[in-house]
Formats: sequence, C-alpha cells, structure tokens
Amino acid sequence: MQNVTVYSLPSCSHCKNLKKFFGDYDIQYTEFDVSIDFDMQREMIEKSGQTGAPVIVIGDETVIGYDRVQLKKMLNLK
Repeated sequence: MQNVTVYSLPSCSHCKNLKKFFGDYDIQYTEFDVSIDFDMQREMIEKSGQTGAPVIVIGDETVIGYDRVQLKKMLNLK
C-alpha cells in the first residue's frame, strides 16, 4: 500500500467524510491538523497551492478535496 497523508481541519465536513471513507476501506494514513500545526499548514499550501482542506497525498500524487471516485481509482479500490 502507498503512503497516504491527510492535511485536515477539525471543523471540515469533507475531512470527516474522507476519514470515514478511509476507515470503511481500512486505509492507514497519517493525519496533520493544519489548524494547530503551522509547519504542516505551510507544507500543505506548498503542495496544493491553497489553504482549503482536505489535501491528500498518495505516494507522489496530491489530491485536493474529497473526491471519492478519484481516491478509489488511485487506491485501486472497488
């Protein structure tokens, strides 16, 4: 399985949906709360060019926002 990193905010409904999606498929990931971790917030902005969450990094690819179809394809899920 590829390394998965999630940059999220606690108040973000898309972030909550993303984490539920990962839980449903038993996808392990590393999460950074960018509302309190400003180094990771800067990293997220550098990777995505934006301040909105979630930003997901799968391997070398960055996904902006929660796109279930795209994530399933990238993670080879049915």
